Amino acid sequence: AALRALAPGRAGPRVVAASLSFASATPRRALGFFPILSLLADAVPLESRDGHVIAAARRAGAGRVVQLGYDATWRWRLAGSGDAPAAHRDYWSAVVSAAAYRAAKRIASATTQNADAAPLASLYADLGAPTPATASVLHVTPGLRWWMFAILAALLLAEWGSRRLRGAR
Repeated sequence: AALRALAPGRAGPRVVAASLSFASATPRRALGFFPILSLLADAVPLESRDGHVIAAARRAGAGRVVQLGYDATWRWRLAGSGDAPAAHRDYWSAVVSAAAYRAAKRIASATTQNADAAPLASLYADLGAPTPATASVLHVTPGLRWWMFAILAALLLAEWGSRRLRGAR
């Protein structure tokens, strides 16, 4: 409820995806969304589709707020074509940059420099396949069992005696 006052608008009923394929030239058409209705006077629409506002921003105090109507952008990243992870990352970078301060000098991130399409496969290639864990067996002699029983019984009696002395029953 406290964040609702910051939002550029209110969310409307969900609109289903216009396409089933992320492989098209406009992969975001395969995402369903909640349109942003009743934009405030100072709100700016950032993205719209078929007359529905999907993303909007507004100033709030010294900062900015971005409201996004998409509810499952992860599907684009996972079900899209070969360049979907990079396109998804670029889209979210653009969304965040609509609200966040941007430095004058662009700094290359480690994820774009060393992005690995298959991190688990490269880990196996570097380290080899995992080996099965061997279970260590504790060998307990019959004499040790009796000592362990005696110690546990003594501890139980000490606990019981302690409670009786304190008045707990």
